[in-house]
Amino acid sequence: MQVLTAQQFAQRLMTSNYGEGAIRTMRPGSEGTITFNVTGLTAQEQGLARNALAEIARMTGLSFRETAGSAKITYSHEGSGANTRTTYSGTTINTATVRIAADRVEPGDSYGSYAFRTYVHETLHALGLGHPQDYDRVEEFRQSAIANDSWQMSIMSYFDQDENTWVNATKAYHLTPMLADYLALRQMYAAPAMHTGNTTYGVNSNAGGSLDAMARLGAQATFLIADHGGRDAVNFSGTGAAQRIDLTPGAVSNVMGAVGNMQIAPDTVIEDATGGSGADTIIGNAAANRLTGNAGADQLYGRAGADVLNGGDGNDRLWGEDGNDQMAGGLGNDSLYGGAGDDRLSDAGGVNLLDGGLGNDALAGGSGNDRLLGAAGSDTISGNGGNDLIEGGNGGDRLFGQNGADRIQGDAGNDILIGGAGDDTLLGGTGNDDLAAQSGRDLLDGGAGNDLLRGGTGADRFVFTGGADTVRNFDAAQDAIDLRSFAGLETWADVRGQLVQAGNHVEFRQDGHMLRIEWTQLADLGSDDFLW
Repeated sequence: MQVLTAQQFAQRLMTSNYGEGAIRTMRPGSEGTITFNVTGLTAQEQGLARNALAEIARMTGLSFRETAGSAKITYSHEGSGANTRTTYSGTTINTATVRIAADRVEPGDSYGSYAFRTYVHETLHALGLGHPQDYDRVEEFRQSAIANDSWQMSIMSYFDQDENTWVNATKAYHLTPMLADYLALRQMYAAPAMHTGNTTYGVNSNAGGSLDAMARLGAQATFLIADHGGRDAVNFSGTGAAQRIDLTPGAVSNVMGAVGNMQIAPDTVIEDATGGSGADTIIGNAAANRLTGNAGADQLYGRAGADVLNGGDGNDRLWGEDGNDQMAGGLGNDSLYGGAGDDRLSDAGGVNLLDGGLGNDALAGGSGNDRLLGAAGSDTISGNGGNDLIEGGNGGDRLFGQNGADRIQGDAGNDILIGGAGDDTLLGGTGNDDLAAQSGRDLLDGGAGNDLLRGGTGADRFVFTGGADTVRNFDAAQDAIDLRSFAGLETWADVRGQLVQAGNHVEFRQDGHMLRIEWTQLADLGSDDFLW
C-alpha cells in the first residue's frame, strides 16, 4: 500500500478519475452566493444541512443562501443510502442534488454524529470533491491501495479509524472537514483566511459552529483546526484522560480521551494549550507559547520561542528548550529544564530539580528540598525554603540559600554566595568568590581563587585551602578557621608561628598563600579558633 502525503491525497479528491481528471467547482451566482433548497427535508435534517454548509463556508469563504425555489444545491431524503448527482459544463458544476435517506438520521443527531458527517460528505461532493479511490472496487480496507485512506485524513474516505488498521486513531465522528479536504477546498476555491481573531478551541470555545461542541462531545469528535491570525488557544481542561497535545503545525494529537482525533493545519499557529487533570504531554511550537498542564504528572515542551510553562499540581517535567522561557512547576515533585536562553524557573513545593541550562537564568526553589543547577551563564538562584543543593555552574552567579540547611556551590566563575537562615555549606569553587554566612552555623570554603568569606551571627567555620582569601566578621568567641589542607601544622605553636599582625588585621602565611582575618588582634586568638 502507498502512503500519500496530505497534498497527494487532496489531489485525488479534487480531480475526477482519482487524480487524473479535471477539477470541477461550483461557482456563486451573480449575487455572489450559492443557493440551496432544504424544503424536502424534516426540520432536523434541515438543521444538519444548514450546519454542514456553515462549516464548509467557514473553510472555503463561500456564501450560501437558502431559497424555497430553484437552487444550485437541492437536498432530498428520498430513496435509500446517500449519494449526490451533479450536472456540469466543462469544469463548472451547474447543479447538484444531495440525497440522504431519512433512515440515516437518528433522533437527536447533530454535531458529532454519523448523520452530520454524511451531510458534510455529500455536500462536498456537490462542490466538486470526490473519493480518494474507487470504492465500488475497494470495498474493504485490505483491498485498499492507500495505507492512510481513513476518516483521520479525509471526511471523503469510506474507512473509519477502526476499519483502517494502518492508522493509529480512535473511531470518532467529524466536526469539520479534515486536512486533505481543507487543502483541496482552499486550492479549488481560493479561500480567504479564516479564524483571524483570538480564538479558543475546546473548553470556553469561541470558535463558532461545530467546534463549539468539541468539549461537550469529547472522545466522540475528530476535527481539524485551521486558524490564520490572532493569539489562539486549545483548552482541554475538562478531562481526566492522559492527552498528547502537539501544537506543531501539521501535527496530530490525542485529546479528550481519544487517539489521533485532533489535527492542526500546516499553515496554522496555535500559541497556547491547557491540559486536564490527567498525565498530559503538551508540545509547543516556534511561537511564544503558554502551556499549562494542570493536575496530573505532565510533560511540557516549549520548543523555540519565549514560552511560559506551568506544570500545575502533580509530579511534572518541563523543558523550556530554545528561547527565554518562564517555567513554574507548581505543587508536586517537579523537574524543570530551561535549555538555551535566559530562563526563569520556579517551584512551589515538593522535592524539585531546576536546571537552568544555557543562558543567564533565574531559579527559585520552593518549600521542599530542591536541587537547583545554574549550568552555563551568569545565573541568579534562590533556594527559598527547604534544605537545598544549589550549584551555580559556569559563569559569575548569584546564589542565595535563604531558609533551610543549604549546600551552595559556586563552581566556575566569580560568584556571590549568601547562606541565609539555617546551617549552610558555602563552596566557592574556582574564581574570586564572595561568600556570606548570615545566620546559622555555616561552613565557608572559598576554594581556588582570591575569595572573601563573610561570617554571620552563628558559629561559622572558614576553610582556607590556598590563594589569597579574606575573612570578614570573624568572631573569636565562636568561629573557627580550618587550616587542615596545609602540611606541617602539628601543634598550636606551628599555627601561631604562621600568624602575623598586619595593621588591624591578622594574616596566616604559608608557601605563598595568605589568609587575612580582618579587624582582629593576634592577641585575641587562641588554639580554639583554628583547626589544623
